[in-house]
This record gives sequence, C-alpha cells and structure tokens, in this order.
Amino acid sequence: MSAAPRSILIIDADPDRRAELGRRLLQGPHPYHIAEAETWTGGLALSRGTPPDCVLLGPATAADGTETPPYPLVRIAVEDYGDAWDAADPTWLSSAIERAIERHALADPGRAAQPTPAAADEPWLQDLRDLDRRAEDLPERDILELGLAIAARATGSAVGYARLGGSDHETIALYPQDSSADPAWNPLTPPHQLEAPVIEDGQTRLLLRVGHKADDYDEADQTRLRRLGDELQAILRRRQVLDRLARARAAAEADSQAKSALLAQAGQDIQTPLNSLLDWVERLRREGVAERQTEPLDRIEALARHALRLAGDWLGPTAVEAEGSAPVATPFNLSELIRATLDGLGTRAQAKGLSLRVNLAQVPRQLEGDAPRLGQALTHYLDNAIESTERGHVTLSARMAGETAGDCLIRFEVADSGAATSPERRLAIVRRLAEPMGGGAGSGNTPDGGNLFWFTARLRKGHPAPPQAADPPEARLRRDHRGTRILLVEDDIISQEVALMLLEETGLSADLAANGREALRLLAQGGYALILMDMQMPEMDGLETTRHIRRQPGFQDVPIVALTANAFQEDRNACFAAGMDDFIAKPVDPGMLFATLLKWLERGHKDTPPAA
Repeated sequence: MSAAPRSILIIDADPDRRAELGRRLLQGPHPYHIAEAETWTGGLALSRGTPPDCVLLGPATAADGTETPPYPLVRIAVEDYGDAWDAADPTWLSSAIERAIERHALADPGRAAQPTPAAADEPWLQDLRDLDRRAEDLPERDILELGLAIAARATGSAVGYARLGGSDHETIALYPQDSSADPAWNPLTPPHQLEAPVIEDGQTRLLLRVGHKADDYDEADQTRLRRLGDELQAILRRRQVLDRLARARAAAEADSQAKSALLAQAGQDIQTPLNSLLDWVERLRREGVAERQTEPLDRIEALARHALRLAGDWLGPTAVEAEGSAPVATPFNLSELIRATLDGLGTRAQAKGLSLRVNLAQVPRQLEGDAPRLGQALTHYLDNAIESTERGHVTLSARMAGETAGDCLIRFEVADSGAATSPERRLAIVRRLAEPMGGGAGSGNTPDGGNLFWFTARLRKGHPAPPQAADPPEARLRRDHRGTRILLVEDDIISQEVALMLLEETGLSADLAANGREALRLLAQGGYALILMDMQMPEMDGLETTRHIRRQPGFQDVPIVALTANAFQEDRNACFAAGMDDFIAKPVDPGMLFATLLKWLERGHKDTPPAA
C-alpha cells in the first residue's frame, strides 16, 4: 500500500518559479499535494484551512515575523536554486523536505498523531476531502459549484453565492430547486446572510456567501465558512498548479516530437541522394562495365550502403521517438545481413590495418524479424569499435541466449582491442533499437582489456529458403507478361530512369506520372494492371493518391505497390490503411521488384480495368 501524498505549500512571489518548484517536486520519488501562495501572509491564510506537512519558501520570500507556523520550513537560497537546477537532479528538493519533516516530528513527536477536533466532528470536511481528490479531473466552475454546495450544507443555508477573483469574473449562485427566481435573495445585498472572503496580497481571491438559514448564523457558522473558503481556495490553487504543469509537460512533449520529426526528415533527405546513387550503380551494372571498373563500382556501392545505414542509424531512433515505431517482422538470412553490414565497414577497417572477425557459432541463419533495425544496431557497434581501435581487431559474434519451439533470443557481441570508452556513448541508440525487439543492451571488457558491447534480440525461427523456380522472376515476367501496362508514380528523376529501365528490360510497358494528380489523369484512361506508387511527392503524396484511386469505380482491385525509404511498421500500416497492397523499400532491389511484380500480376482475382 503506497503512502498518502504529503501536502506542500510553496510560497514565492514569482509564479514561474512556483510552477518550476512544483514540477520538480512531482518529478521526485515521493507523491505530493501542492498548494501555492505569493506571500508569507497569504500562505498563512491558506495553511489555516489545510495545515501542510511542509512549507517551501522560494528565494525571494521572507517571513514577516508576525506569526510562526507550526510546520516544517525549507528555504531555497538563490545559489541552491541555480546549482540544483543546473545539475538537473529532481531528488534534492524532496530529500530536503523529507529531512525537514523528520526533524520536525522528532522535535514534537505527539503533534502528527493528534487529529484536530473538527476532523472527527465535522462531516463536511470529508466532503471537502472527497472534492480535493476529484479536483484534478474537474473544471474550475464545477469545483466552485460543489464547494458552494458543501458550504451551504455546512452552515444550514438554503442559498449560496461564490465569486472567484475580481468583480469581472463570473459569479456562481446556488438556489433551492423551487426558488430560482426568489426576489428575497439578492447575491449582492442579501438579507440574513453570512460571507467569508479569502484575501491574499490585499485582494479578494475568493468570496463565499450563504443565506436563508432557518435559524440565526452564529460564530461556529462563520468559522466553518471561513475555513471552507480557505480550503476551497487551496483546492483551486492545487488544480491551477496541475493545469500549469500539464501545459508545460504537453509543451515539452510537443517540442521533443517536433525535434524528432525534424531529425527524421533530415535523415530522409540524406537517404534520398544515397538511394539515387545506388540506383545509378545498378543501372551501370546492368548496362555492362569493363572488368577494371568492377572493383571501383563495388567500393562505391559498399560505401553508399554504409552511409545509408548510418543515416538509418540516425533516422531510426528519432522516428521511434516521433512515432513510437514497432519492429517490422520479415524473413531474412543472418549471414547475408552480416555480410552486407561488413561490406560498408571493410574499407575503413582495412585502411587502419584492423582485422574484422566473425563468429556465428550455432545461430540459425534463416530468421524472421526487423532486419533493418538489427543492421542499424550492428552497424552502430561496429562503426564505433573501428573508430576507437587503432590496432588489432574487431570481432562480431552471435550465440543463442535462449530459445523456444518458435523463436530464439540471440546475443550479439562486438569486441575490440581499443582503449576503454564510455558505455553511454554507444549504448543509448542500440538499447532503443533492441528493446522493441524484446532484447536489451550492455557492455563489459574482454580478457585482454578491450571493449565489449552486446545486445540481444528475440527473433522468430525462419523456414529454409524454398527451392528456386526453374526460371527467375525476371525471365517469367519477360515470358508471361510482356506488354502488360504498368503505371510508375515517382517524382525523383534518377529513380524514374532506373525504375523505367528495369521495367522495360522485362518487357513490361510502363507509363510515368511525376505526381499524384498526373497519376489520376492517366488512370482515368484505364488499362493498367499494376501501379508502383512513391510515397513522398509534391502536390499529392502517395497515400492521398491511393485513397483517391480506391474511390474510383473499377479501381478497387488494381494492385498498388508502395515505393518508400521509410521501413517502419507505422509506414507500412499507413500504406495498407490507404488501400495499398504491398511494400518495397528503397533503394529498390531488382530481384525484390521483379518478384513482387510477378506475385501480383499472376493473381487471377486482380482484374485489369479496361482502357477508355
């Protein structure tokens, strides 16, 4: 059972500092109910209603000496305020408060155990406590109305009136069910009335007034109403503090998401030219190159893919933060993934004279999981290991850390012979990549004093790769689907050229639309068996274009395949929700493109809309 929240009264003339102190308290390890006052006098008035467990005095606040409250006091000096805030340690403040409360209890051990007589004798106090517990979820007007109703019951009154703040604020009146127009009750000058103003800094912050009691009001009624006003004002203050904290938290989260979205967009902007470069490499290979050009072209491709993975290393965590991305489970071959990862790093390692070693032990090769995310984690560890190692070796190893009939937990380790480095430098990104895959991340040292960084990932066991058909997809497309009309919707010029070249090599007849509006115009003519749709385009993006297409008669079943550099599950979900059928990641792998085209063109239930 958790401890009841302590009540803390913050007294400081600066409203921003009061809000900051309150926010820091709520970040600490202890739960608190927080009330605020601008001055020492106002704080004492509040404390008469609900005695706090501790009073927190801001840097600019001083007791005026007229009254010493029987509560623990914690003063915040200007230098404490600055140093503690700079250190960003939210626990120092709550620790100081807890120590003050403990010292106060030791000095007067009997006080905390002695409830005030009113707590046991006055039922309306329990109503007020219930209102305090509900206040966080109630609008201010509802709190005032409920508080006014409690005041009427506590004083035996038939009617009531409340005003929060100055005369320009809205007033609230409480009438009996059958006397809403009773001329005997005038909220401004009522007969047979009782009122209790709550005054802070010389201003009336809250005014409660009740009337039409069957008997005369007495001193006890006045005391109850005054205390009710103080208690209600404290509840309203706490509600206002929570509102300010909620707005500050929402603003901070919005800023964080905006930053993440900006970084994610920057990562995509870097990926676009890299994808274009790889498209050119593929085009040159297919057109044929001299033997002496093969090795330089291989190096260009390896370096471009390495840069693309580094961009993904940057894009991945920011997209996770901006969108809460979940892993994408697809079949992959672990050996091929590691080989592709090392291809982009081999040149750097070779230039430094380092040996790259791989040990996969008894790890399954055919797996299902988020291969891009896994590759990002491996690239991050390996890239940092190569950077920090001047001589010797970098070793990548993988081993089983646990398994069931359907999945396995694989531990990946990257060890180097370099000087010791700070774990935080490498672990933050990899931990955020590994945890969505059901794993974790950590570090240690090798027996010879080098660095060792590891992460785990839970992956499904894959099935052995099916035997290849006699003819590859490219040949089957050329044989069975020559002349079939395809619409390519793509705005990037280089991607247009490479995609059109690949489609024409298979004998497919491809038309080009540079944006969504142009695609809709061409589709109106009909006759297309499949649409390849880029996601990010000017004027009308791929998602909006797809939704327009699906609303057109005769186009509900035409296969639409997305082309995008975004490989997160949320992006795939958005594609499918818009009405797309499949998904190909950029840079486009020709084999994947041909296999996807063949799969959808051979589905007999997909009918081609007739040409206009």
